[in-house]
Amino acid sequence: MGERNQQDEHERSVVEQELSAIREDIKGERFQDLTNDIKSGDWFAKLLASALRTYAEKATPEFFANKYPGLPPDAVVDRQVALAKRYAGISGGVTASAYTAAVAATIGSQGGASPLTVPAAFTAFTVDLFYLTTLQLRLAYDMGVLYGKPADIEDPEDLYDLLRVAFGVKATEVAASAINKAAPEVVRQGVKAAVKGATLQSLKALPVIGKHLLRRNLIKIGIPAIGIPLSVGMNVWSTGAVAGTARQIYRDKALADEKAREFVGSFTDHGLLVSVVWAAIRADGPTQPEEMCLLKDLVGFADQVDGLDANGGDFGVDLDVESLFAKAAALGQDERDTLFEAACLAVTIDRKVHRKEKEFLQRLAAVTCVDWDPGRLKETIRRNRV
Repeated sequence: MGERNQQDEHERSVVEQELSAIREDIKGERFQDLTNDIKSGDWFAKLLASALRTYAEKATPEFFANKYPGLPPDAVVDRQVALAKRYAGISGGVTASAYTAAVAATIGSQGGASPLTVPAAFTAFTVDLFYLTTLQLRLAYDMGVLYGKPADIEDPEDLYDLLRVAFGVKATEVAASAINKAAPEVVRQGVKAAVKGATLQSLKALPVIGKHLLRRNLIKIGIPAIGIPLSVGMNVWSTGAVAGTARQIYRDKALADEKAREFVGSFTDHGLLVSVVWAAIRADGPTQPEEMCLLKDLVGFADQVDGLDANGGDFGVDLDVESLFAKAAALGQDERDTLFEAACLAVTIDRKVHRKEKEFLQRLAAVTCVDWDPGRLKETIRRNRV
């Protein structure tokens, strides 16, 4: 019991020190400027660089191996998630208490003012917003490291995926309100600039995420009478939700990496392998991030083996599927099995199997003489789910 109390005290001390550091940083900002940044969502762009710049250098595989010697990735993830949830709960209690006290202090003097226009209340609210955002962003980053697919914060796609994972903002929502208004290359360059700290505001999606997180915080802390238990509960819940999503996505990435290596290593015609996987992915039209991850890994490993690049496969809009089937039929049975397994993974990795994808697999099974039970798709999805 004593050890538990000591651990609780230590964790509370750690959280309070980090909250204090954020509070000191906020004091250096003009109140009106910070208020405007919070309302517009621009605060998130500024926080992003500071949250990742030094952390990415610290959170390495070696760091976790030293911290949790001998534990497998899933066990380390469990430890990190449990710790993050405890920290989130502590921070929710501390900041909500400060917020409630600040609002109560306005009664009789500034009682008619909006709580977020009162500097002390606004500071407490902002400290909680910044702390929880940083905690969850870093937790998602940890997942990538632990599953062997760390986000490259210099790579726009990796960074965008990390943000999507960490904060539950659907890619389609962000795209609809921001990214579609700019050319893809402009967006990519904007992310690079943001990470390098030059012009964080150039990525138009960041304020969208900032507003999303602001709304989440207002819900939990905006009612002083119940703000403390609600803030604690929502902090713990939202951190757990981030962890669940991040774990699944980064495990998917690790699975794609592992299987792509196996497929490339046991197949001779890598151009055919990549083309069939691409045809399976394209069978239902839209391409999901998980599917593209598998395709990119296949191309990357094939390139390491025999110099295959994107031009080595058939990536046209109108794929000559009949030609691919004819080539598949001419393979030896071992390679037919590998090809079919790769196609199965391609259509199940996003956990949704469209009717056209199933039809593609049925035809591929027929030409490759694979004894296939459609029930394998559900089993594959179940086996790969966390």
